Amino acid sequence: MARPGFVWRNYKTIMRVWRKLRFDRWMFTVLFSCVFLPAFLALPVYKTIPLLIVLNLMGWTYRYHCILISLAYIFVYTRTVHIHPINEQYNTKSFEHLFEIKTLDQNVLDTYFEKEVVVLKQFINDKIIEQQHRILNTKLLLDQPHDSIKRNEFSNWFDVELTRNTATAFRRAASQLLRRTDIRLLSDVYTVRNVYSRDYFRFFRDDVVPRITLSDNATVAIWCPTIHVPEQNIKFHIKGVKLKNCFRSENQQACFDKMKSFEVNPQLEPGDCVAYSRDTVLSLVPSDFTDKLESFTIYFAVDESKYRGYRAKSSNFFAKYGWCKNNYQYGSPITEPCYPLLRGDTSAHLLQAVETMTLQFPHLELRLSSLLWYLDHVDGFEYSMCLFINIGSFVSLVYLFYTRLAISFVKIVSDEKKRS
Repeated sequence: MARPGFVWRNYKTIMRVWRKLRFDRWMFTVLFSCVFLPAFLALPVYKTIPLLIVLNLMGWTYRYHCILISLAYIFVYTRTVHIHPINEQYNTKSFEHLFEIKTLDQNVLDTYFEKEVVVLKQFINDKIIEQQHRILNTKLLLDQPHDSIKRNEFSNWFDVELTRNTATAFRRAASQLLRRTDIRLLSDVYTVRNVYSRDYFRFFRDDVVPRITLSDNATVAIWCPTIHVPEQNIKFHIKGVKLKNCFRSENQQACFDKMKSFEVNPQLEPGDCVAYSRDTVLSLVPSDFTDKLESFTIYFAVDESKYRGYRAKSSNFFAKYGWCKNNYQYGSPITEPCYPLLRGDTSAHLLQAVETMTLQFPHLELRLSSLLWYLDHVDGFEYSMCLFINIGSFVSLVYLFYTRLAISFVKIVSDEKKRS
């Protein structure tokens, strides 16, 4: 351990070594590309560009360039970017022929009305599971490659025909569970996670529906695991169970045992789904399984649902149900196109809703690599303009920073040595 005052007493020696620290041009370029460039690319835009501006201003060499880029960044930062999803980005093929419109038995309905959670046996077939995994898992990995523990891809119905087909096929069952003829599609999510993506024995509720509708609105979610179904370690609890933090309880084991007694503990098989309400308490149990678990969920609500109000924030900017541009106020009725009314057994009306939809894109929350990926997946002049401003600002600032460091750390080669 260094003694107090070591740096100060050896200041001249340290500065002498620092001034002699020089690299060849090629060596410095390699070091810069391996150290600084990956660090800048790993950060979201709202962190990367201000950081580069500050680093360049510290050198005071390119202050006028930095001021000009700062003005461009302020313009982008204060601007709301509107986009339109490209409907058929992932597949142009309809999968409606794979779905069988299911009508639920009265025993299943009675169980749901009593417990607000029920297992739907053999609700989807193997071909649907295969297509869900093939299309949505690929889409999610391209969209969110940086998070390896848990990834959620929301509102796939914006740009995936398979998801629109799925929502339409589930409409009749959701209508029976909600006891309404007219129901709305709120959102959907495809999840890939490790078994330890949440703390074991932590009790929670699905937070998608409460962010969209008021607490007194009737909703239902249909959750379907796709691969490794028997290894799913999620548990559902019957109606009336309240959220508890058993770790704060005086008798933790008694608390866990009591919560466990309310579990719906089915032995799920491929093709099974689970329907649950917005008030259903969920939990995870320990598992020795090491591979990824995948599932998708479709959320439905009654036609007369009221809007609560949510916008995608930095904590969860991939929650695309918060991207939809609308004029809703707290408590106002939910309408199309953001949350469309499901009609009939075909998904054509959902495609029409997407074609009239405008989304507010949180472009500053993403990295440049993700922004480039979205360039082929969204449509909008504002997005293209802000993207090119961000890219131009980033390239300019990185070049200025590289040039400033090169002045200090690159060996100066004389003209005679160059000629020789």
